Amino acid sequence: MSMNNTDTKKTKSVFDEDFEVIYEGDLPDFSEEPANDGYKDVLSQLADLDDDTKDIDYLEENRTRPMRPTDTQKYMEAQKKARGEGKNRRKSRRIPNLFSPAAKILKSGGKAAGKTLGKTTSLLLRAITLVLIAAIAILLAWNFKANYLPYGSISAMIAERNYILAAYLGTALLPLLIEGIAFLAVLFGGRSAKDRNGHRTDTGNGLLSFLIIYIGSVLSSYSYTRIPVSPAPLQGVQGALYVYGSLNRTLFILCAAGVISCLARKFVK
Repeated sequence: MSMNNTDTKKTKSVFDEDFEVIYEGDLPDFSEEPANDGYKDVLSQLADLDDDTKDIDYLEENRTRPMRPTDTQKYMEAQKKARGEGKNRRKSRRIPNLFSPAAKILKSGGKAAGKTLGKTTSLLLRAITLVLIAAIAILLAWNFKANYLPYGSISAMIAERNYILAAYLGTALLPLLIEGIAFLAVLFGGRSAKDRNGHRTDTGNGLLSFLIIYIGSVLSSYSYTRIPVSPAPLQGVQGALYVYGSLNRTLFILCAAGVISCLARKFVK
């Protein structure tokens, strides 16, 4: 036992802490593949199975190129770029949109103002149409009343069986009746249709009445002289048409304004 301890102490004293092993000679080239590698044999057998027309070097096609320093550098750059883009996306998501609440308020306020303006405009145009219809009716009634006296008294018409005055009043009531119907249609049925969004829209009621009133006045101014005076009631018809036709110039201005107001109610949203 004492000899073994002595040999061990001697062996430890030979190799100190700075001991190095130096290999002198050329190191083997590890990039080259072994001559008798099984992988190479399998690829060679695959080449033997091909037709003679094919000339494929499976060994060359399946050779794995060792990684170069440039490949490592490109990989690191790609990783840094990906991390940088991820940070930018996260930063962009974290930035609050300070203008979004203001934009929503302005948008909602604009819609409310647009609806209010639209309703106000619609009511104003309807009011203009109603005023024009009423003005035409008042104009006709005033002139018919001012020219009926030559045909007798209304209070004694039935007692005296005054058919001339009856025919006069009946002809005068016809355009007044048209204006009365048009006034009620505009007043109560101005928003009788629906658009694509389901909202009720103004259809421009009253347009036809303006056209009928003016065309009737023009026709009356040319046709009253062609109505015979016999039988007697036709005298009243002739007198009413004369009054109605004499107003065609004034009616043209009122009816043209009425047509414009109806078209504006129909197309201006």
